[in-house]
Amino acid sequence: MKINLWSVLLATLVAFIISSIWYANFGKLLMQLHGVDPLTAQQNISPLTMLLELARTFILGIILAYFVGTLQISQWMAAIKLTAILWIGFPFILLTGSILHENFPWRIAIIHAGDWFIKPLAMILILSWQNHKRIVRHKKDPVYQ
Repeated sequence: MKINLWSVLLATLVAFIISSIWYANFGKLLMQLHGVDPLTAQQNISPLTMLLELARTFILGIILAYFVGTLQISQWMAAIKLTAILWIGFPFILLTGSILHENFPWRIAIIHAGDWFIKPLAMILILSWQNHKRIVRHKKDPVYQ
């Protein structure tokens, strides 16, 4: 299977922007839940942190592209189902384990769980759209028929 790196890069950038918007909206609440005063906290994010987050998201994109390609996900409903299955299997299970066994605050977990649903959803939708375009193009190829 060949992974389209341009699609992964597009999915990475979109997911990074969506995640940034998510945490911009929930950042003050998240700081309060961590016991930090949002008014006095330094809210600058270092370029290194942003670069590492982009790298993490790119790696996630490669993994999701593998699943989308292997499972031949090319429709939006299948993309949503794959996202839900992966979300339940990983972030949900890991976060609930942290809540149950490590006394991790459930309100913080909910904020992170939301991000970890919308980020892969956006990425899988983009990757499945690219997969759909490839499949449709392939079906129009006279060699395919």
